[in-house]
Amino acid sequence: MQVDASGVTTWTPSDGQLGDGTTGNGNWGTAADKAVPVAVSGGKAFASLTAGYYHTCGLEVGTGKAWCWGSNWNGELGDGTTGNGATGAEKLTPVAVLGGKAYASLTAGGSHTCGVEVG
Repeated sequence: MQVDASGVTTWTPSDGQLGDGTTGNGNWGTAADKAVPVAVSGGKAFASLTAGYYHTCGLEVGTGKAWCWGSNWNGELGDGTTGNGATGAEKLTPVAVLGGKAYASLTAGGSHTCGVEVG
């Protein structure tokens, strides 16, 4: 199964996990709340997706490269940063997981992400 990024959608109060460049810091009634599906920014095609409490990750089609977006208090995005939006660690659009590895699968928990490497 392939999920084109333009087809990756969700609708909730957003802490960045929508991947469309918005955040409402989890509060209903902000511009980041989406009552209808919105597309993830960046134009990537994903083979699969996984979501944690306030973050989302996907495996890029053809490369197995992991991309994550959303809240990053505990480093769950895998980009080498931790913290919230004030520290620049929260990512509102997909960012590459560091290490240049290809993954067969990803699984997100509440505030962590795990991957099974290819090979």
